[in-house]
Amino acid sequence: MAEILKLFYIWFFYVLLFVTTSHAVERYKLLPYECEVDEDCPRYIHHPQIMKCINLFCRIVYQD
Repeated sequence: MAEILKLFYIWFFYVLLFVTTSHAVERYKLLPYECEVDEDCPRYIHHPQIMKCINLFCRIVYQD
């Protein structure tokens, strides 16, 4: 019984992780392309298609 419970908790953790990251990615795609440097999150993500800032992503995640 303990083995089944352990597997259920692991499965639940991965489902929750998937839902959370999917939600974060969807919100990240909607961010504006231009942003200012924030001292909390000053680094940028450089990607060929989506040049967006980590600082706006951090602000959205931590404000919720």
